[in-house]
Amino acid sequence: MIAVLSYVLLFPYISWDRDTQSANSASFLFFFSSSFSIRWNLLYLLYVVGIYIYVYM
Repeated sequence: MIAVLSYVLLFPYISWDRDTQSANSASFLFFFSSSFSIRWNLLYLLYVVGIYIYVYM
């Protein structure tokens, strides 16, 4: 159950990160879009860590 939950939570993060990386390399606003995606990726990682702590507690 926890493995399925972690896969469901991490798969959008991995695929979305790959999509934003390819979009960033093709974008002329490279600096702004990359900093924006990095900030949202960190927020999503914080959200996933919070879910893990809530599940394991």
